[in-house]
Amino acid sequence: LGGRVSQLEGLAPWPLQLGPEFIHGDENNILKDFIDAQGWECRTLEWPDRYYFGKEKKLVDAATADEIDPDVVEVNRLFDELPGVPKDRDVTALEWLRDIVGASDRVIALAESIYANDCGCSLANMGMHEAIVEHKQWVYGDKYLVLDRSLRAVAEALGQGLDVKLDWRVTE
Repeated sequence: LGGRVSQLEGLAPWPLQLGPEFIHGDENNILKDFIDAQGWECRTLEWPDRYYFGKEKKLVDAATADEIDPDVVEVNRLFDELPGVPKDRDVTALEWLRDIVGASDRVIALAESIYANDCGCSLANMGMHEAIVEHKQWVYGDKYLVLDRSLRAVAEALGQGLDVKLDWRVTE
């Protein structure tokens, strides 16, 4: 959890989450079990629940986009089927989409905002061998869980009774 879990007070009438804002998966998830044991509530959303198309400046619910936008359908198909990923060498998701699949610029942009963002990196830093392993091993379900409080509360609860170091440099 570390430094990624923080919030900003005073900019809006509510605290703004500056780190993670949701938990991936509601199945087989020990973090969800911990949250339930604390008596905290979560709002459950589908993954993804909506798309923001930056160039068009449109926010569209996922069910609608999945039905009417062929590029959304294509990016989801590609990441579901993972066609053409080399077995003899690793490639980045960007190389795979651009050079192997021949995806359009819009499909690549969607992949960047949907899949790479979800993995916490860019397509240029997302290895396809790791993406395949995660795709095969994922057992947590396709839900987003949004906690009724900052995820900082989880870090604080997990840290109770521990010698927690803040602003501590990581060393080997």
